[in-house]
Amino acid sequence: MQFRKLQAADLKGPVDLPGFDEWLAEWGADDRTALILAPAGCGKGAAVGALAKRLDKHIVLCNLMELLDYEDPDRQLKSLLTACQTQRNAVVQLDKVSQAAQKWAENGEQETDLAQTLATWLQSARSALEQQDSVVVCVGRNEGPLDPALAAAADRKLIV
Repeated sequence: MQFRKLQAADLKGPVDLPGFDEWLAEWGADDRTALILAPAGCGKGAAVGALAKRLDKHIVLCNLMELLDYEDPDRQLKSLLTACQTQRNAVVQLDKVSQAAQKWAENGEQETDLAQTLATWLQSARSALEQQDSVVVCVGRNEGPLDPALAAAADRKLIV
């Protein structure tokens, strides 16, 4: 699993997400986790870039679809989430969450449910994220059902 380190300027561009400006303006110091779900081409990545710029943090990008390339995706997911908690002064973008969750479920061989595992982890990782002065943003497309526990676990939600 590869992390890509980026600067906010690397993800600049138009953001066509209704309510984004208000969502960003309302971001609070205690907010550590977020979920952005929107159709393709709306500027979800640029939205993460704008958040990182506002918070003066770098971006650590991880494509969750890559988990499925490994022989043991469950073990890779656990390793990934542990590594996310060690990122300092970062906006950690867990990208393609809805697509990965769908493929994960279709595969049916995994011991865990990806969305449920992420939801549980988001709730338990708050202290570590706060210590590292980092936030995690799960990003995906708003197409089809996604476990409601994932949305409930996020401090901030932007679902278009």
